Amino acid sequence: MRIDGLMLNAISNQIDTAFDEKDESTLQKSVDEINQLFIDENPNSISELILYYNLGNAYSYLDSLRNHRGISLWFYNNTEHINAIKSYRICIQVNCSDKKLQNDIFMQSYTNLGNMF
Repeated sequence: MRIDGLMLNAISNQIDTAFDEKDESTLQKSVDEINQLFIDENPNSISELILYYNLGNAYSYLDSLRNHRGISLWFYNNTEHINAIKSYRICIQVNCSDKKLQNDIFMQSYTNLGNMF
């Protein structure tokens, strides 16, 4: 399997749709798929940048769905929260060949990091 723009777009859409539908199982599936891509493939810098950003989004969405409603709002379950932070921080360390894309993703990642606190 080769990582291409269509695959990256499909993963992004899957994550956004799953969050909109409050579908935790699809978000977890997306996390698992991205982690498997890092094992099976050797992503180029553009793919790596986008994958880490999407991984951060998926973990952040899982955190929102699992830990920010009802009685669980008062408990601090930090697994997804920490994984989102790690993913965004790795993302902003990727040296990407497409500087415009890199700057766009970096700004989104920094914004998402700031919003997590």
